[in-house]
Order: sequence, then structure tokens, then C-alpha cells
Amino acid sequence: MTPLCFDALSKNAPKPPLRNWCSGMSILYTAPKADEAFENALEVWLGKQRRLADFLARNPNLYIPQMEVLTAEDWLDATKVQEFDTEAAYRKALGALRGKARSKFSPQIAEAIKEAIAAIGQAPTDPLVVAPYLPPGFNIDILKQLEVNPSGEVPLLKSIGRAYRRSQKFG
Repeated sequence: MTPLCFDALSKNAPKPPLRNWCSGMSILYTAPKADEAFENALEVWLGKQRRLADFLARNPNLYIPQMEVLTAEDWLDATKVQEFDTEAAYRKALGALRGKARSKFSPQIAEAIKEAIAAIGQAPTDPLVVAPYLPPGFNIDILKQLEVNPSGEVPLLKSIGRAYRRSQKFG
């Protein structure tokens, strides 16, 4: 058996706070020696994932706090079919990861908005107003990225805007 190991980020690259996945996580997989084609394909896939994580470490402006909940599977999925031969390819893959990360939080934020409306009797005019209605340990930096606007839409969370546009306007 041949062990295949890698560190999520290179040792020299600055690390954004990707606590659940990138902070020194290593993946160890043991494949039978007889399946060299599988080992080679896995090495290529993991190399693509490593290059994407390195690109993010070099471009922390592309990081959002929601990305801390992405799993190794999420990262590997983003590199399955993508070839990283241009900066645009890296940005496209990171855009997909940011979308996946945002979608993991939108149900919690939507529920918190509903509770805030019920408690204060009107739609919040500041995203931070919903903080007390979020689960304990929720990263408030996520709310700091959001804006409430008079149109009733919440940028970055289109599904919430659509859900509340029917009944009430924000702001």
C-alpha cells in the first residue's frame, strides 16, 4: 500500500481563517499499489485542490467568512472538472465555493430575519439587528457583509430577498 498525503495549504503561503478545512488538515489515503492509474488520478485531483487553496491564500480578498464551513468534499468537488490554467479558472472555482458556502448559511439567516420581524414588528433596517436571533456561535462577520436596501432585496442572499419580497419590504 502506498500512502498519499498532502497538506491543505503550502507552508509558506499566508492562511485565511479556513478553520474547519484548511488549517493544517492533511488527508491520508492508502491505495493498492496495483492501481497506479487511480493513484495518478488522485494525485492530479489533490494537486488541483492544493493549487486552488494556495491561490486563495495568495488572494485573501476572495475569501468570505462563510468559507470556514466548507468541507474537504466541497473543495474537491470544486476541482473535479476544472482545469486551472488561467486566473479566471481559479476565480470561477472560488466563486462556486463562495456560492456553496453562502447557501449553507442562508436558511439560518432567513429564520433569524423572520424572528426579528416578529419580535420588533418591522423588517430590520440593519443586518446586525438579526444577530440575537442566530444560533450561538454564529460568525457575526457574515452579517457585516450584508446590506439591507429599500428594494427589499438582501445582496448576496437572493433567496431571502425573494422570500420576503412577497410579504414585506426591508428598510
